[in-house]
Amino acid sequence: MKTAILLVLVGCVFGGFTTAFGSTNTFLGLFRYDVQFVGSEARGNWIRQENDEAYYRDPFVAAETVIREATNGETWEAVLTKADGTVIRWDPVQFYDNYDGRSNCFVSPVWTECGRTVQWIQWYARSQCQAPGTWRWEFLNNGQIFHAAQFAVLPQIPPGRVPLYNQADYADPSNPDHAYDNICRTGTQRNVYVCDGRPNEVRWTIRGKGCYLTDAAMILSYHGVGVDPMTLNTWLSENRGYRPGGDIRPRAIVQYAMSNGGNITFPAETPNSQSVWNGLAEPERFICTYGPRMLGVNASPTTSQPRHWVVAIGRNADRSTYLINDPAGGVETTLAGGYENRYTAMRTFGRPSATYTDSTGISISFHSPGDLLLTDPQGRRVGYNPVQGLTYAEIPGAFYESHYLADDESGDPGPLTKELDVPWPVPGKYNLEVFGTGEGVYTLDISAYDPKMNPSIRQFWDVSISPGTVHTYAFQYAKQVGVELEFDAVSGNFDGKGQRPADVNKFLSYVAPMEGTVTLPAGTAKYSVVIIYDRAVIPGTFKAEFNGRDVSASFKPAPAGIESVRLDLERGRNVLVLSIEGRIGDRVARDTDRLVFVVP
Repeated sequence: MKTAILLVLVGCVFGGFTTAFGSTNTFLGLFRYDVQFVGSEARGNWIRQENDEAYYRDPFVAAETVIREATNGETWEAVLTKADGTVIRWDPVQFYDNYDGRSNCFVSPVWTECGRTVQWIQWYARSQCQAPGTWRWEFLNNGQIFHAAQFAVLPQIPPGRVPLYNQADYADPSNPDHAYDNICRTGTQRNVYVCDGRPNEVRWTIRGKGCYLTDAAMILSYHGVGVDPMTLNTWLSENRGYRPGGDIRPRAIVQYAMSNGGNITFPAETPNSQSVWNGLAEPERFICTYGPRMLGVNASPTTSQPRHWVVAIGRNADRSTYLINDPAGGVETTLAGGYENRYTAMRTFGRPSATYTDSTGISISFHSPGDLLLTDPQGRRVGYNPVQGLTYAEIPGAFYESHYLADDESGDPGPLTKELDVPWPVPGKYNLEVFGTGEGVYTLDISAYDPKMNPSIRQFWDVSISPGTVHTYAFQYAKQVGVELEFDAVSGNFDGKGQRPADVNKFLSYVAPMEGTVTLPAGTAKYSVVIIYDRAVIPGTFKAEFNGRDVSASFKPAPAGIESVRLDLERGRNVLVLSIEGRIGDRVARDTDRLVFVVP
């Protein structure tokens, strides 16, 4: 393999001299190209190696030599041996007293410089994502070595480039700036709910729940978007950056970067395997390509779900463990030192490549005894079907994983979140199935981002589900700027049985309930109705009556819309009557449904 060289004539020389074969050859030193450092106009991102060390995050390494008093026929070349034994040999540079009608010329296969006997040469090679370890450079004059230099390519980001933040710096629940999202607990309990002013309510703090948040602030700051956890938390709280229960929407981190002049993506593109040494592990490939990675750690004894998130910045010299910035205490440590040398999840943020044009995504979170399965417009699936016992991972880049929003103060695991994410989604109709695996209620959050990172968010709270029950949500994703998600009734949704013909009856449909009369467990106090509005409905004609009271204001009908509305139940029969008009061709008709909820 051969690599080009860069030549620049300079006016001064430094370093020790070595004389060989008529000319004087000077080795100036070893350099590395730092992706974050910007020095003088002449040097740019090139900086001298300290302690003969470079990093596999550096795009290039270089050596510089100067030739003086060159004589006719002399040649110079360089040979670089990487840590994995790969050898790079540069084509020779040769000096001619006369060449093609010009005098005193340095000639290589790709360039020619004439009119001098002094030449500065920068020999450079790609180092990013290459084999870490000891590299050796040899410089030859007329085929014999006049200087050799060794240096180490370390498997990490340069020290100090990722800021170290401590989530414990934000521990006061009475300080609004320390409050994490808008979630609370009751007294000394470790429960999590959206703050509502109930007695003995205590705000969760960044110290307790903010590991992912603190990691995100470190990663953003590394990429030039300087922010601390407190400032980022405030922005996310004010810009719908949190999901129900306190989890962060990853693409909200991208939104924050864009709103502050930054440019990052989630997830980062899979690194090009042709430009990455095949001996690197998956997290390393992302670290050397994009910078720090977020790793899920501290897995529970019986499951693989992470309870804590740290920032990986590389590996130690022998690559036996990962170097991490741990937000719990704000310490630099290793995966071996703090977390039994294992991680169970990874989140990738990074700068986009020149060819990267798609920042869209669909992200779904779920709290419940249940599972999710999403089918895209091409019939590809991601998620888990517990009825069949099958896991699907057919959509490129998509994942379905679980994690806890743990309490980093007490170690309590906190609520379990199931997260399904589809990057770069194709436009069209998506089908989301929610499989009930136990008795209870679920909270579902669906967020979709358009090409300008505008979110379309739908949330469904406290929806009842039972083992064997399947709830279906069908939505259209346009992948166009400013176009919201649109929902449609499909097979599996309940049409209310209120009207005939069917085209009128479909004006109102339901994910829940799935039948006209529902008998609930004794003592049930609330029930969430999930209602789908047909595209043909006329919102201003909507009426809702619950137990004889007008509750129309609790609903927000919209064509192709969907919403969940919680009902406060009484013992006995609870009757909800819903009606709306819609257009069928050139006429208008009304669909009226009667839903009964029985509480023994």
